[in-house]
Amino acid sequence: MTEELWALLKVGNELRNALAHGHKQGTVENKIVELRKAFIAASTPEQKKYIEEMTERQLITMAFSHCASHMIAAADRLERE
Repeated sequence: MTEELWALLKVGNELRNALAHGHKQGTVENKIVELRKAFIAASTPEQKKYIEEMTERQLITMAFSHCASHMIAAADRLERE
């Protein structure tokens, strides 16, 4: 897990908290912008253009899936060691 992946997961959790706890709309919108930036930072340059074009729902789904896939790979690696 890279620092960029942890940052992406942190922003994703902050977005989840804002949605779950009914924070004002501006907070949610700002977290979505932060999530997109963090997702781009945690991805390859080739993936950037696709992330920039994603809808908000696609962005949220793919950002969490991206983190989850890395976490599963890291857990499997630890288990084998």
